[in-house]
Amino acid sequence: MSARFNLELAPEAKGVVNHLMKETGLRTQAAVFENALALLSWAVREASRGRIIASLDEATKQYAELHMPALMGVKYLPPSGQAEPAPSPRPNSQGGEQRSRKKELAVTD
Repeated sequence: MSARFNLELAPEAKGVVNHLMKETGLRTQAAVFENALALLSWAVREASRGRIIASLDEATKQYAELHMPALMGVKYLPPSGQAEPAPSPRPNSQGGEQRSRKKELAVTD
């Protein structure tokens, strides 16, 4: 069964959706949003495992970590039966600790 959503997007966001359709060959706006939801679901699952979401340049082994509000609030869930390790340093909106890296990608509200 499908569900219908009515979204109000700024003109810039509509342009991004159209650009993504052209870049990916997706035929519908719904397909863009379905893929975006799949990617966000995966990112949230990985973040809840204490992992970072990043893009790796295989040639240089440097990575760019993705920071976005939706991932900043994800709680770490230790595997069942294991003690929770100390959380790794993560940036926060109050200027908290950050890992060393070459580049960062940032998504803001």
